[in-house]
Amino acid sequence: MGEALSALLRKELREHLKTRRFMVVSFILFGAALALAIYYGKHGGVDALASSDLFWILFSMTVPLLALLLGYDAIVGERARGTLSLLLSRPPSRSLIFGGKFLFLFLFVGAVLFGAGALAYWLCAAVSGTLPPHSTTDGVFKSYLVEYFAATCWLAFSLFFSARMRSPALCLITVLLLWLLAIPMISRMPLGIYIGRHGGPEQVTAIPLWAKALYAISPDSCAQELVTRYIANAPAIKAQILPFEWCIGAMLLFLGSFLLSSFLSFRKLSLE
Repeated sequence: MGEALSALLRKELREHLKTRRFMVVSFILFGAALALAIYYGKHGGVDALASSDLFWILFSMTVPLLALLLGYDAIVGERARGTLSLLLSRPPSRSLIFGGKFLFLFLFVGAVLFGAGALAYWLCAAVSGTLPPHSTTDGVFKSYLVEYFAATCWLAFSLFFSARMRSPALCLITVLLLWLLAIPMISRMPLGIYIGRHGGPEQVTAIPLWAKALYAISPDSCAQELVTRYIANAPAIKAQILPFEWCIGAMLLFLGSFLLSSFLSFRKLSLE
């Protein structure tokens, strides 16, 4: 089992290092992290970087995007290229193949996230010439973990559609539209209606359950809520809408539901 899993991980690594989408998104992430680190290193240091809306928007957009771009093609891409039937004809079981694909993508996204994050953090400290306090380091590290958690949710989400669809192009369009438009709109609609009826956010003192329940279906919203607890003045939404337990529970439910559904779909996948 160990040798089979190792072979699967090496295969996935070779294939993904050749993909243009990985190179483009990674270049954007590392390039932007480098630029922001140098800029904030000269204008406030790590504390300014950690409190920057732009820095957290960069991570909250590019890391989930990388997870979606890698995950959507994991199954449907091999099916379209005709390599999935060859892979399934070999000794590893479908459970091991699916587990190997998910494990590789999970580790791969984490390596990119923490690599870019560490580069930005320590380069900013080097340029500024001052080491940040422990509280800032601890908050940034926890925020990285939160963004990693959200990216893993989107990874499971994309794997589900990859296992259910036959066209890679249609799968990509579907997951991107749901991520960028449908899920954010649905999750924010009741909250926006409630705030609008009460004259704006300044007039709202308490948000009822019906207005914030759907807000929790978006891993990005939950991640943003958690980051506000670890980093002062970051990022765009300042007010905390959801309790800590809601954020963690909603993300776990999202991850577990799509991961289990994608696994069952892959187990029943027909190559006809």
